[in-house]
Amino acid sequence: MKGMEYFEVECAEPVGAETYTQIADDILSDLNLNQSIGRLHIYIDPETPPSFSQSV
Repeated sequence: MKGMEYFEVECAEPVGAETYTQIADDILSDLNLNQSIGRLHIYIDPETPPSFSQSV
C-alpha cells in the first residue's frame, strides 16, 4: 500500500498545528501505521475545552 497521500492538521494557532503534526506523525510511526492510513485530517479547536468521561 502507498504511504500517506494526505495529512493535514487544521488549527487556529500555527505553533499548535506544528506540534500536533509532530505528535500524530510520531504516533503513526510508533504503531507502524504510516503505510496503512492513506488520508488523515485533524481538526483542533483551542477555544473548545475537551470533554472527558470516566467510569468507576
